Amino acid sequence: MNQMENKPKSKGKKAWDIISMILTALIFIFVAYEVVLKFTNNSIYLFGYRADVVLSGSMEYKNEDPVVQSFLEGHDDQFAKGDLIYSVKIDADTPIDIYDVVMFKNPSTNLLTSHRVVEIRTQKGETYYRLRADTANKSSYDGYFTRKDLIAKKVGSTPWIGNIVNFLRSIYGMLMLIGLAVLMLIYTYFNNKPSKPKGEVIYPQSGTDAATPEVVPDKPENESQETKVSGQYEPPTSK
Repeated sequence: MNQMENKPKSKGKKAWDIISMILTALIFIFVAYEVVLKFTNNSIYLFGYRADVVLSGSMEYKNEDPVVQSFLEGHDDQFAKGDLIYSVKIDADTPIDIYDVVMFKNPSTNLLTSHRVVEIRTQKGETYYRLRADTANKSSYDGYFTRKDLIAKKVGSTPWIGNIVNFLRSIYGMLMLIGLAVLMLIYTYFNNKPSKPKGEVIYPQSGTDAATPEVVPDKPENESQETKVSGQYEPPTSK
């Protein structure tokens, strides 16, 4: 009968276990997040904030029109296609000022769009916000929108990282993430399997202390055998 040997884990194995556990959890959280996002019309907020990938270059630079250049002087918070922007949800108490970049559902494209507030007008007790892309000329506007039409207000952005997010959201990216998580789980499982001891396990005879078995190491085949006599090992005698 053999007894499994449980050796203490090395620091390297412990570190790998922790890292693989964290990465696997993050992968499954990301996949679950994307699945939920598909069924909630891209409206998931975390503590009132959301992250979105920029899909067009309408806010990438300032239009060369002198009026636009003058209007945007000192406002260099443009963002490009493939960037990741962060926005806070707009509710009844969220302040909205001129130069703010807000997200709305563009009626011409039916897509979520983030453009700049260039004018605020109050008419018959209702406040209207006029929006325009930074790349558009002075006469190109998205129109006037009320507060209920605005979804979120931009608070920051990270360049280029949205390209990675877009890839991970694709079918190939999802398959890669799931495959990576499965491989890490398999490797961690086999890496933590206890190994069998080397040699023969001999249990003490009855009447002796049988708390732990004695492990006798394996001997090379060419080594002379010893005979056990009266509990002692003696070399064989030549005839």
